[in-house]
Amino acid sequence: MKKFVVLFMIFVLSVSLIACGKETKDKSLNENVYKNEKLGFEFKIPSIWEKNYQVKEIENEENIKGEVSFLLSPKDSKDENREVLLSFSVMDKNVYAESEKEEGPSIGEYLGEKGDLVYLVGLPQSNPFDPKTEEGKLFHTMHMSFEDVKGVS
Repeated sequence: MKKFVVLFMIFVLSVSLIACGKETKDKSLNENVYKNEKLGFEFKIPSIWEKNYQVKEIENEENIKGEVSFLLSPKDSKDENREVLLSFSVMDKNVYAESEKEEGPSIGEYLGEKGDLVYLVGLPQSNPFDPKTEEGKLFHTMHMSFEDVKGVS
């Protein structure tokens, strides 16, 4: 039960941080590669995403060293249509190890380690839009699997 409460709090914190993080439009991008030197990673933007996304960066929040979310942001869309396509989280190796000891779902899919840091990716479980709408179709084409992310990151 304790782990569920902790994971729920982390989830709520992540969602609220995404809501208040700073947004960038193609900041830190060079030739379709997002690079975050502070967190020590880069991600090749899939060509199918074109200009239908925004980047939201959050740094140094409690147990998470930083988080970078890629949000669906269709051209000429309203702000309320943004949904997370994927997000990368970077945390201290010891914090990650403690969180993995507890029961319940993982914070994210493990990508790897560098020094004292662990890199995770969070992916949506389903399309948040009606698949028949323009946003639903776009989200479906932009959605990535864990294997896709590992192949381009």
